[in-house]
Amino acid sequence: MKSIKKHLPIIVLLLFISFVKANVTGHYKIHKKNEIDTLVVNVRAYGALGNGTQDDYNAISQALSASQTPVKILFPAGNYLISKPLITTHEGIVFLFEKDAQIVIPDNKTGGIVLRNNNCSVINAHISGNGQSATLIKEGFGILLAGVSNCKVLNCSFKQISGINILLINQGKQGCSNCVINGNNISYPAFNRNIIQDASGIMLGYSGTGYFHTNNLISNNIIDANQTLAHGIALITHGMNNSIIKNHVKNCLRYGIVSYESNYENYTLMRTNIFHNVIENIGNPNGKSSPYGMGIYLMSSHNSIVKGNKVTNCLINTDNSETLPSGAIALNGSTFCTIDSNIVNYSHRYGIVCSMSFNSKITNNLIDSTSESGIYLINTNGNLIKNNVIRNVGNLSIKGFFESTAKPNLSANMTLKKYKNLSTGQGIEITKNKIYSNSAHIIYMTGEDADVKSNNPGNEIKSISIHDNTFIGNTDVTSIQLNKTKGTLNKVTHNEFKNQ
Repeated sequence: MKSIKKHLPIIVLLLFISFVKANVTGHYKIHKKNEIDTLVVNVRAYGALGNGTQDDYNAISQALSASQTPVKILFPAGNYLISKPLITTHEGIVFLFEKDAQIVIPDNKTGGIVLRNNNCSVINAHISGNGQSATLIKEGFGILLAGVSNCKVLNCSFKQISGINILLINQGKQGCSNCVINGNNISYPAFNRNIIQDASGIMLGYSGTGYFHTNNLISNNIIDANQTLAHGIALITHGMNNSIIKNHVKNCLRYGIVSYESNYENYTLMRTNIFHNVIENIGNPNGKSSPYGMGIYLMSSHNSIVKGNKVTNCLINTDNSETLPSGAIALNGSTFCTIDSNIVNYSHRYGIVCSMSFNSKITNNLIDSTSESGIYLINTNGNLIKNNVIRNVGNLSIKGFFESTAKPNLSANMTLKKYKNLSTGQGIEITKNKIYSNSAHIIYMTGEDADVKSNNPGNEIKSISIHDNTFIGNTDVTSIQLNKTKGTLNKVTHNEFKNQ
């Protein structure tokens, strides 16, 4: 006890020092956090009224120029009319909208917001157009990203936008990279497919050459094209490693999702990932018939993966031509692609089409209810058709038609030189599929006779292997037919036929 009393002053001093140190440290952390907080600039402080009648463009532009450091541009509730697009002035700008804050675009030529600098974002914006279609592809947009990286458009809503709602384009030789377009809602678009054939809800493009869009993510967006837009989500561009994931797209006139090489250059659109999207009601129900209406369409989009999507009611009012590969999911000139684990339910023509898409795989898909064939292979080699379930088809379950790519009309459209002047219908394996059909013809593959008058060299198919498939509802082995074959190199073995 005496010992404690003797040292009590020292103990009190130590406790006091410890208390002061703890409080100083805590104060320092709070102070440091405040130092790195992003500056918040309220547009009302610069004269924006948000009353829907005053032009707030100048006031908001002043707010954008108020700082050259990262800044949050805050829009309190109100309707902010702008006569010109709002353009970022430096990196790190975040457009942040409170509830009931809206940008109003008064005409069909003015855009909404332009992200011209890296590391900028638009969050929770409501952008409203005037309901009249733009007449040029880069007019009347909602939000435009111009050759930027690490930018985001998150949880925004768009209504009656005159042009493309969200447009990512190149700036000279600089494409967009590592940008995220997530959680946005597009409704009542005004951009009319009859005025601009590539009118789209979200577009990564557009045309040009010498640039690449890379590693961009378009995810969790809802797009109702309202039978006005041509495409829901469109990559019409040069690009690599771009992903389209978990979007809901409906009521488009041409394509739900399209990945399309814009200048037909070799291997300038690659590794597009299209995963777990819901796509429905694609085609032109109220107009004249056309070769369009694909749910997912890849054109010269190589090494791409289409996986886990649900595609319903596509190719509405199709013209039944062979101008384009009319599948609910269709590959055209897209090599080394994978179509895996998708559900195709009710296609007004084919289920999955693989045209001039060499070494591509169609695996683990469910194809139910098609007016024509379930799977259609056209002028291609080296394909694997495996573990698919096909039922309720109007014609052949699996169909193949193969010509020589030396044929003049094919040679003119063959973008990859390595696949010119080839015989097709070779090295194709069809295995472990489950096919429900009582048709006299379940699988039919054919080449083509030569025709000297049309300079057609003809084509014979070979090295086709059809094995270990299960056919339910048909016990006739002759329902598998190979026509215009070369030698005895084709194999049809170990298939099971049963009534039920």
